[in-house]
Amino acid sequence: MTDNSAESSRIVSPRHGLLVVALGVVFAGGLVLAGSTDTARNPWEESTITVTINNTVDQNDYRPLTRAAIEYWNDRFTRLGYEGGFEFEPNTTDSADVIVRVVDDVGGGANGRAPVTDGVGTAPTPTVIRVEWDGERSTQKTLTHEFGHTLGLTHADHPRWGVMQTFNTSAIDWRYGIPWERRTLSVYYSHSAAAGEFTDAETDAMQSAIAFYNDGAGGRLNQTVTLRPAANRSHADIEIRKVDQLPITYGCEHAYRSYRSVDGSLRYQTYGIIRIDRGGDSGFYNYCVGNGLSAFLIEADGGTPPPQFDEQTALQQRRQARNRS
Repeated sequence: MTDNSAESSRIVSPRHGLLVVALGVVFAGGLVLAGSTDTARNPWEESTITVTINNTVDQNDYRPLTRAAIEYWNDRFTRLGYEGGFEFEPNTTDSADVIVRVVDDVGGGANGRAPVTDGVGTAPTPTVIRVEWDGERSTQKTLTHEFGHTLGLTHADHPRWGVMQTFNTSAIDWRYGIPWERRTLSVYYSHSAAAGEFTDAETDAMQSAIAFYNDGAGGRLNQTVTLRPAANRSHADIEIRKVDQLPITYGCEHAYRSYRSVDGSLRYQTYGIIRIDRGGDSGFYNYCVGNGLSAFLIEADGGTPPPQFDEQTALQQRRQARNRS
């Protein structure tokens, strides 16, 4: 998707930790929802703006997070100069005014995208908010942020509307030299429907990479870090996800996203994700996890990755895997 606006999304750099959570695209020209006699002053010109969720990607429960986001804005509709409000209707997938569409990967390092409306009667029909899971608290913050875009707010509005602020974690002096406030981190394995579950050989290879870091990463860690399995996704610090056909050369990528846990402070929460394309051999899965953990635990603190987990190895591993397939 081409960014033609002042709002932009950027990949999260392990060195710089910059998070921009949304792409704002301004819709103008007076798009009006047709067929309703119950009108109100807001971007949809509807007194009841219906919201639903379209999720064919994962098993996470987005309903309470969506309800919390729309409740936040319903309490502030009049402050925006609008009438009416959002109403969550889970069974209106085909006719809702706003669709929260869960995707496997929003792309560009963002975890949410939504259009920025431009006043009364300018909302697209339907208005689609795209979101990917990024931990329970972060996903709720993202949804609240994205609904703000649908109401016409941009990142420049953050002085008045704190939820529209992006968080530059480069201002933080990491307590332990890593983008987390603790040294015991939970790791969760997941997969998209198209990619299928990890095989036993793939799991063993990934756990071997994790064990390397639990054993000190050959002396490259400035602080001892313990990686342990997460009971479920909502409690994970790091997610390792098997996907189908990443749009990159060698089939794996990683990013971490940090966000404010208390408005107006530099306290933060972090969620790391490592995505691996299906199809490689077990050595490739070992590399991808090792490379991602190096970015999170070593390179974020200015270190260099272990030789077995550098980028050139990734290219070689991927070529070998494709030649064997």
